[in-house]
Amino acid sequence: MVKSMQQVQKYVLDCSDGIIQFLSTDERQDYITVHNVVDYTLSEFVDNIQTEPDLLCVAEISVQNALAFSNSVLMQFLAENSMLGVYQSGMSQALRGILEPTFEALLTGSLQDAVVLLKAIPSTSYDSIFITERRLLCYINVIEDYLGYPVTAALT
Repeated sequence: MVKSMQQVQKYVLDCSDGIIQFLSTDERQDYITVHNVVDYTLSEFVDNIQTEPDLLCVAEISVQNALAFSNSVLMQFLAENSMLGVYQSGMSQALRGILEPTFEALLTGSLQDAVVLLKAIPSTSYDSIFITERRLLCYINVIEDYLGYPVTAALT
């Protein structure tokens, strides 16, 4: 049985497509041996929270990690905007209008949604400083790398 939050943090959880899966880690086999679990559907997960409290703990750690990562991505983007002069240029409101759905996805730790939303920004919204294909692609790739997805080569 997982005895501490530190031990729980060794496990990685993927909740995509409504399936709870423990991804490959060195400790994966130990966890499976102790808990006799591989995958749970979302309903099975809910049914097993009472008998497998460590599953909930692992999910909480996964969400905390996603939120912390999302927050770091958002903070980096906002700091770069500040350094690029977004506030002095009067472009902050226009950028907020374009990026608000992405910001909301990041604030809730919805990393997959953030990638989809960044990819969906039309090229007509690009400018030469704040929203460029290169900059968007950089952030898309950072998130994809965190998620373990293959990185996108180009937006066009």
